[in-house]
Amino acid sequence: TPDRVIELLRQDGLLSISEIAIQIGKSHSAVQRVLNKLRESGIIERIGPAKGGHWVVKEKP
Repeated sequence: TPDRVIELLRQDGLLSISEIAIQIGKSHSAVQRVLNKLRESGIIERIGPAKGGHWVVKEKP
């Protein structure tokens, strides 16, 4: 699941948690947990506010 989330965010950093959840078939809370782990690991970063911000994948492909 983390790999799939990273792949989606590379394609479109503007995706919301709900949109990611729908695309990977997981719950909102499951996606939130994955995003938190990826953020804590330094793999992704949230730029800007919850509304109007975007995700950046910092890990090299």
